[in-house]
Amino acid sequence: MLLISTVLYLTILRIYNIDSINMVMAPLLVMGALKGLLTLELADVFNIKSFKKILRKIGKRQALIELITVSLLVYYPMYAFPGGEYSSNYILLTITVFIFYRFLILGINYEINKYRKK
Repeated sequence: MLLISTVLYLTILRIYNIDSINMVMAPLLVMGALKGLLTLELADVFNIKSFKKILRKIGKRQALIELITVSLLVYYPMYAFPGGEYSSNYILLTITVFIFYRFLILGINYEINKYRKK
């Protein structure tokens, strides 16, 4: 569901030609805030546990879907809109995205599904 909603969001941005970085980063912040509201412990919000334990808990497939979602949100506008070309900041952006993904976004699907089952 997360991947489908991301693709729809990016399609709407492309149709209306909205290329503001704020419109692209907003879903990432919303996902982080949503995870913060749905989890009960602070350690679960920031994924303090080891990566292997988190993968065992949420599953590799869910983790891959979340990684694809974050990658689409960050890298698609670089190529879809005019002026989105490769620069030396690309490496720094990649490192920042993976740190953001690892410590904040990883596990959001798991928490949403757990909340829906209640």
